[in-house]
Amino acid sequence: MSKKCFIIFALTLCFLTFSEIKAQQLLKNDKIPEDLVIKYWKGSGIGSNEFTVKSNGRVFYKSTNLRINHNNAALLELLDKKSKNKKPKLKDKLSKKQLKELVYEFEKIEFLRFPNRQLNYLDGCTNNFSINPSTTTAITLEINKKSMTVSAEVYCSGTDNSIAGKFEILAKKISEILKTVKATISE
Repeated sequence: MSKKCFIIFALTLCFLTFSEIKAQQLLKNDKIPEDLVIKYWKGSGIGSNEFTVKSNGRVFYKSTNLRINHNNAALLELLDKKSKNKKPKLKDKLSKKQLKELVYEFEKIEFLRFPNRQLNYLDGCTNNFSINPSTTTAITLEINKKSMTVSAEVYCSGTDNSIAGKFEILAKKISEILKTVKATISE
C-alpha cells in the first residue's frame, strides 16, 4: 500500500513539475505568437510615457508628459541635431531575434507567476519609502491569450532572486532594447 502511494505521489510530482515548466514556455515552436504585446509604462504625477511592442516588432510611443509633449518634440529634435554627440542610427522595428530575447527574459523570471498588482515589501522591495509624486514603472505582457500587468515604484528594489529584483532587471532590459528602435507616436 505505501509503495503504491509513493509511486502515485512520484508520478503526480513529475506531472506537476512538467506542467509548471510548460506553463512558462511562451514561445511555441520558437515562433513569436501573433497576439504578443509588451507594454512598458513609466509615469508619475507630472505625466507618463508608454511604449507598446507588437508581435511584428513595431514600437508605438504615447506620452502624457506635462513637460515634454508632442508640441515641443520638434524643438527637442532640433536641440539633438545641435548636439555634438553622435546618436546611433535607430532601426524601424525590433528584429525577431530581439523579440525572442525579450520573451525569453519574461520566461526566465517566470513573469506570469508574479502577482498581478503593484509590488511591495512582501515581494522583496527593500526600500519602504515613497515620495510624492512617486514614479511608477509598469510592465504588461499579453501572450498566448494570457495577460499580466505588474508595477512597482522606482524605489522598490530588491535582491536579484526576489520578485522585485527580477522586475527591476526586466525593466532595465526592456529599456535597453527600446533604445535601439524608432517609436511611432500614437495618439
